[in-house]
Formats: sequence, structure tokens, C-alpha cells
Amino acid sequence: MTLAKLWENNLERLNDQGVSVISRQHGKPRIARNVLTALASNRPVQAVYAWQLALAELLTETIAGQRFHGVHVEHLRGAEHGLYIRAQLRRQGVSTTVVWDSVDCISLLFEQAAHHSRSRFGRWVSRLELPRTRRYEAQTIQRFAGVLVASPKDKAALEAVRRQPGATRHGSASADIRRPIFVLPNGVDTDYFSPAAAPTTPANNM
Repeated sequence: MTLAKLWENNLERLNDQGVSVISRQHGKPRIARNVLTALASNRPVQAVYAWQLALAELLTETIAGQRFHGVHVEHLRGAEHGLYIRAQLRRQGVSTTVVWDSVDCISLLFEQAAHHSRSRFGRWVSRLELPRTRRYEAQTIQRFAGVLVASPKDKAALEAVRRQPGATRHGSASADIRRPIFVLPNGVDTDYFSPAAAPTTPANNM
């Protein structure tokens, strides 16, 4: 079974369970174009890697038509879709809160990889992407109603990125508004689901 057919079957199963999924295939030619576009601009590769205008338009049409109360956008790869949706909804006069779940501070991850990656290529790419990712994250924080992260460490890192001189665009209406960054608590009870003590060896029957 091909990957495309497997994906189609999985979508059908989700639809049968009442879960509506909007998707578009994202092949290697499109990814290559997106990467080249990023390298020729000041945007990080992660920000445009998954960009697809047709998907963004379809999502906007669906959200505007069904009048959702909120939109949750995940990861740096989804940020461009979220920004497009937010701009189009505002242009149409649709009041919907759009939040960005950054999950991690990606520039923090690049900073760590730039120093500690075992791959020379990995270190080179991380150093190339680091300044552009910092700038993009700082600007993107200000453009959503709120931002979610997975840990206090990532929140502190994004706050530090936002405080950098010149991080926000001059003249931006949101430059003087500090958008909230929330730590999204772990949904798993780690105390309850902690590993049990090593089992003891049962005594031999006499």
C-alpha cells in the first residue's frame, strides 16, 4: 500500500468517527521551493517549510464559515498558516481568537545545536538559522493573541528573545503590547504514572 493510500484510509477512519480533517499533500518539490524561498529571504526555513497557500485558504474558508470561537496553531511550521488565517479573518470582520502553540523555543534549540551537535553540517545549519529564527519568533509572538509553550524554560527563552533590541518591527501596532506567553501544563499525571520500583526476586518455593 502506498503512503498516499494509507493516508487516505486513515482520513476516512477519522471521518467515520466524526473527526473532520482538512489536508493537502505536501511533496518534496513544494518543500524544496519553500526551503529555497526561505534561504533567499530573512525568514527561517522552519517557518516556511510546510507553507501551502491552498491549505491556508481552505482553512480560512472553513473557519470563517463555521464561526469557530478559537483557532489553535501548533509549532513554528504552522505559524505562517496561523498568521494568514488571522489576517484574512480580520479582513472579513470575523472575530476569532488565534493562538500559537510554539511548544518549544526553536531558537533555543538551535543555540544548543550550534554548540553541541555531533554533526558539522548540523552545527553549520543551526548557526545559519539562529539569528533569523530569533527575529522571527520575537515578531511572531506579538502577532498572535497569545502563545503557548511546554515548559517554563521555553517561556523564559521566548521572553528573552522578545527583549532583544530591534526584535519587533518598528511602527508595528503590536510592538508596544506584550502578548501573553503561557506554560501549558503537562496533561499526564507524572506522579501517578511514575515508574514502579524494580520488582523483587520471588523466593524459591521450599
